Amino acid sequence: MTPIRSPFLVVAATAMLLTACGDAELPADSASEIAGGATAADQTIGDDTLGTDDDQGIATDTAGPQNHDDNPHSDIKMPLLSETIELSNGLSRPVSFVVPEDAVSVTITVDGPRSVSFALGSWIDAEGFSLVNQGWENTDPSLCLSCANRIAPSEGTFAAIAPNGPEAHLVAGAHQVIITGFSQNISGGLFGQVSRTPFTGEVIVSIHVKVLPDLPQSGVLDLNLYFTGAQGLQAANAPTDSNMQRVIEDVADIFSSVGVSIGKLTYNDVPTAFQVIESVTGPDSDLMDLFSQSRGQTNNALNLFLVNELKMPGPMGGFGVILGVSGGVPGPPLSQGTWRSGVAIVIRSVPGAPAAIDTTMAHEMGHFLGLFHTSEQNMGGYIPAIHDPLPDTPENDPRYLMFNTGEGHLLSRWQGRIIRSNPWVRHPRPRN
Repeated sequence: MTPIRSPFLVVAATAMLLTACGDAELPADSASEIAGGATAADQTIGDDTLGTDDDQGIATDTAGPQNHDDNPHSDIKMPLLSETIELSNGLSRPVSFVVPEDAVSVTITVDGPRSVSFALGSWIDAEGFSLVNQGWENTDPSLCLSCANRIAPSEGTFAAIAPNGPEAHLVAGAHQVIITGFSQNISGGLFGQVSRTPFTGEVIVSIHVKVLPDLPQSGVLDLNLYFTGAQGLQAANAPTDSNMQRVIEDVADIFSSVGVSIGKLTYNDVPTAFQVIESVTGPDSDLMDLFSQSRGQTNNALNLFLVNELKMPGPMGGFGVILGVSGGVPGPPLSQGTWRSGVAIVIRSVPGAPAAIDTTMAHEMGHFLGLFHTSEQNMGGYIPAIHDPLPDTPENDPRYLMFNTGEGHLLSRWQGRIIRSNPWVRHPRPRN
């Protein structure tokens, strides 16, 4: 095993995918890439006084840091399908839906038991082209690198968005997908054999399409911020906390480079028991419980959960400090309260961390909106040096926000397109 030169660990909240953030990576099996990114803070937000425990969430709305038009949206998010589907021996029947002519993106969400990993077993478009290759999981169960539209499985709740790269064209007409589900186990130690048990049971499949004449060059992203009392921050004081507001402004600056502004901010409290997340992976993880705290939220906004510590139990626990976790790549769109509905960020000061809280937050938000790492690092033969499928993200360039260390701040035009295609990003009508 190659020595780990960086103590900062990133955990993907998709299946059992792991990577190290810094100079090396930790694979979960023979060929993983990694959904979640992580970065860390070089400053402490708020003070060191912890808030009181309160099981009742407090929601406070404020205007975002940038002005924008709140007229009705010009985009339409149409539910093409939302129904219960039966999986038998790990596969569903073919599920059909029709993509309209003016669709700019399609998102598919699968929601089921938290102990099961879900993905697409195939996705065929109206011209017979495979966006997701049938049988891909038999050769690389952690990530479909060969798919025109890259996907990664996820425990409990899975999501995919198309197109997420230049090879994935969105064609109007009748599409067909097959859902796959399995439980995954590793035997023989950290780098042992991975076995899968096919799932039989019901899941909820939701398919949405984002309809626009053309994808706009700008958009607005609303945020729900959830406070655990970490570093003294709560819904009541965060709107006037100068450090917290500076982080939000810095995140807004990063996304403004691709035309996305931060819109409405909603402040919420969750129980202080979530300040330390004891487990970020596995069917009984505290992380799933944390993300499900968004249940009941009615606004279409990305959820950010601010904590003091994220831990990994078992053999991975001694390999580094986890700095941030995304609920998926992408996270489930237009859906609150699922096992993957959010991003968790450590906001306490972490000495030696490669990045600040603002790039940590923006990096994980990028994952949740559909961006993979621009480059992963080779780890002594365990996994190859993997790169994203985008033509305008230079390989091994730490200046980019989605590089595996998370220390950069640059976003490419293709990355901006994927972000703006996500249903969480809205497009207000222009002012007259």
